[in-house]
Amino acid sequence: GMKLLCSVYGPRPDSKADFVSEVGRISCDVRIAPFAGVHSEPEREKELALLIRPALEPAVVLSRFPKSVVEIHILVLVRYLL
Repeated sequence: GMKLLCSVYGPRPDSKADFVSEVGRISCDVRIAPFAGVHSEPEREKELALLIRPALEPAVVLSRFPKSVVEIHILVLVRYLL
């Protein structure tokens, strides 16, 4: 199991949006706290973010937020090894 801290911000204007973009996007950032009991590796954090973002996309109606971004920040506080 894990204990996480999650923050969601937005929708906010997206500076990276195309002029023709009719849907918003999700930005996901994952960090592992130094005291989480797991060695933090930047590659692993990026991999987790790439896995989580597509899992959350169906939960957000991105077509309602054109040229916007919803930012999701996740901090892993504790990871229990069972």
